[in-house]
Amino acid sequence: MMQSRIQPRNEIRYIYAKKPLRLWLAGCADIIARMDKRDNEPICVVIIGQAASPQAAHNTVANYQSCPYAAMYAATAAIFVGVLVIPSSRRWWAELPQSEPSLIGAERATVLLAESPVVESPWSRGEVAPVLELSPCGESCPSCRYYRSVCEGCPATTWAIPA
Repeated sequence: MMQSRIQPRNEIRYIYAKKPLRLWLAGCADIIARMDKRDNEPICVVIIGQAASPQAAHNTVANYQSCPYAAMYAATAAIFVGVLVIPSSRRWWAELPQSEPSLIGAERATVLLAESPVVESPWSRGEVAPVLELSPCGESCPSCRYYRSVCEGCPATTWAIPA
């Protein structure tokens, strides 16, 4: 007597369920990977600040022009402009001067954000190594109220928390 090669229905369902499940899991992994990538995609930030005096504006430029996110800083009279390229996960950091302009030595500040920047910063070019104890602007990450709560530290310092 010949044996039948037909599998019971429950085994057939199991075999067919495996492939869609694998495809679904692969799709989930792809979505998660794209979300992680989007968190580190560069965005461009333009900060326009008004300092108390021309000297204060020039001091702000001197403090921040060596920031690893800075593409350019310049001052004229009591006005300074900074162009930064940062990871999109640090958008909160870039928006702080608008509500707390004194953080950057300004009396008033406006922050403009743009996706798909056409400029680069040392960070976006991959030229920043975590070797400094103090950040280039002179701040100490451990003494900052945002460090370890929402901030991973300056990427140019040994305090930077790897992503």
